[in-house]
Amino acid sequence: MKELTHERENAYTIFSIPDWMARDADCQSQLDGKEPTAGDSRSPVYGKFVVSAVTTRTMAGEPATLMLFWSGETGQWKILAYEIEEP
Repeated sequence: MKELTHERENAYTIFSIPDWMARDADCQSQLDGKEPTAGDSRSPVYGKFVVSAVTTRTMAGEPATLMLFWSGETGQWKILAYEIEEP
């Protein structure tokens, strides 16, 4: 993953991710029970997919991160999948 710079870096983070990682993380892959593989040796082609991450606090005061997986393959950006990370 490559962190991207943007105007709102204090509010959220954006990462460019390899194409294979985005396809492994999409909703259909998750429904099919496929697990993304860390450290995969497939070719790291970048440019069509990004992940945005914003961290907030739960009602209990603990941090939680919402990650949105975005695709720009068709020229318009759309959400492929999401993930919520909690402690």
